[in-house]
Amino acid sequence: MVSLLVLYNGHWEKDGADMLVEEQEQVFSYMARLGPTTKHQSRRNDITSAILYFNADKKKRVVAALCLWMNRARRRSHLYENKLQNIVERRGLKQEDLPIILERLKKQAKK
Repeated sequence: MVSLLVLYNGHWEKDGADMLVEEQEQVFSYMARLGPTTKHQSRRNDITSAILYFNADKKKRVVAALCLWMNRARRRSHLYENKLQNIVERRGLKQEDLPIILERLKKQAKK
């Protein structure tokens, strides 16, 4: 599990974020409910309609959600910078060491 998080979590990528996992969970949760409700119906049309509805609904909310997340990230950035600095100092590292450590973790995770 840790290997997958190191290799494929957006948190580790430059300009990435953790939101993709949350988004996938919401989509899977929504789609999982369609199985029992379309059991005796024409599944293809019903599921296609549900996907189109889900995407249209998501598009309506995306601008507000992105603004909310951006503002939240801006407010918390100073807190996270301080947290990172404390962790780095406690372990006797420099921030310049972090990309090297990340590459080592990725190599180890691929084994």
